Amino acid sequence: MPSVKHTRITLLLVIVACALLPMVGILGREFIAVDRCLDRGGAYDYEAATCDYDVERDLRYVPVAERHRTALLVTGAAAAVGAGCSFLIPIRRRRLGAGA
Repeated sequence: MPSVKHTRITLLLVIVACALLPMVGILGREFIAVDRCLDRGGAYDYEAATCDYDVERDLRYVPVAERHRTALLVTGAAAAVGAGCSFLIPIRRRRLGAGA
């Protein structure tokens, strides 16, 4: 039988992983779009989130923290709240005894 500490750590990991999944999806989708654009000979415009084949102008790289500020904040807050809640949820161990 797993210990209470082991159960809490497992619960914490599951909650944090669930909170991070939407951000992983957003970044993964963007990564694929950039890769496809570059494979086709274009330049990815991070500000417009489009593939640009007119490479005569300079395209500014926009960091992830600027492009997805709200998503990062919501993901971080969800992970923090989930982590905090995982320690507030009482985990009871089953007692093995007579009459069970």
